[in-house]
Amino acid sequence: PNILQEANELDEYYKKTGKFKGSLHCVPVLAKDNIDVINIANTAGSDALLDNIPQDDAYIIKNIKAQGGLIIGKANLDEFAFGFPPRLLSKKIGETLYSFNLIPLGGYVKIFGENGMTTDEVEKLSDHEKKQLFGNKKISHRLLVLVGGVMFNIIGAYVLFFFMLLGGTNVFLNPSTIELLSSEELNTKKLLLVNIKDGSPIENSSLKVGDEVVSVSILKDKVVTELKKPEINGKNLPEFIQTNVDSEFSFKYVDDKGVTGEVKLIPKAGLVEGRKVLGASFADQMYKEYSIGSAIVDAAKLTTGNLMFIFVSLYQLVVDLFAGKTNVEDNLAGPIGLAVLTTKVSERGLDDILSFAAMLSLSLAAFNILPIPALDGGRIVFVLLEAVRKKKVRADIEQMFHGFGFLLLIMLMLFVSYFDIVKAIAL
Repeated sequence: PNILQEANELDEYYKKTGKFKGSLHCVPVLAKDNIDVINIANTAGSDALLDNIPQDDAYIIKNIKAQGGLIIGKANLDEFAFGFPPRLLSKKIGETLYSFNLIPLGGYVKIFGENGMTTDEVEKLSDHEKKQLFGNKKISHRLLVLVGGVMFNIIGAYVLFFFMLLGGTNVFLNPSTIELLSSEELNTKKLLLVNIKDGSPIENSSLKVGDEVVSVSILKDKVVTELKKPEINGKNLPEFIQTNVDSEFSFKYVDDKGVTGEVKLIPKAGLVEGRKVLGASFADQMYKEYSIGSAIVDAAKLTTGNLMFIFVSLYQLVVDLFAGKTNVEDNLAGPIGLAVLTTKVSERGLDDILSFAAMLSLSLAAFNILPIPALDGGRIVFVLLEAVRKKKVRADIEQMFHGFGFLLLIMLMLFVSYFDIVKAIAL
């Protein structure tokens, strides 16, 4: 009776002042469907209190002892980390440890129980902690949490594309996007030289990065074959070059000052193992004005089109790697490489910065959803296996898979970062 009376008094005081006083026999509870302060007499700690809250509503719990109570969220985070261990600095805020680590290769979040726990480990937990284990949540909830990060990357890319398009902008296109253009839009499209590989035949020519390629032709068997505007694009030009790889190509172009020019180029062996190439990349670009309504629609088209393009490119990269047609260091970039690219992109203006950031966000989404251990896609595989088998995968097996995958990812990042440094020094 005394506890209940004190709880009522504290409750009334809180409603009047918004503050707490005295010992915490009564705490405020913020739940998904109930944002009222409720009376709970509990002098033995928070476990009994939490047992009375619907578990669907209570996922992250922070106990703010002197001033507050319990804040209920959506995922129980053990750690929010910048970079990878060894740890340099850390601070625990509520139930979450925020850490800054030595290896600056991205970061990670650690969800309570996300890698599973052995029977012995679970037995050491309190009843409340057992309920908060990620593996004890509903399968649907776990899938939503795992897919959530990927979806936020995609939504973030959409927002960036929207602001890039709003009011009008130069837009880089991919083959999927080009197919959506009208004939009028095709006539305004430009094919730009966007990258020249070291040792390329183009390197010492008058054709420079940023120049518009107007047409490419060859003379073969006394017949001139030509690709020109509006048909020429970033997809059919490489195919045209590879089909006629032993020919001399005549490139007509317009530079950024409007001056026209022409260069003759022959594909070269040794730049890519097993075939002759020009060692250059081309991309389609067009200027388009957008209203708010059209920006909303076209930002969605850009997001879906570029996401599909990234998945196809990843698939083609894997195929080419196994076929020995390419190598890892020329196709992937780590944090150092991204920093160099960001510096270059920042010199081109706000539109290119937004486009680059959106593509980076989509790339992270595509990579993270892949069924690779330690990534969200790998964890989704284990959840789906549980749904099919009606039985959890043994915790030690899941931990072994994710640990092995994490190690491989770190090794890949270090490998790619080494070549990033070599390329940065060579600039």
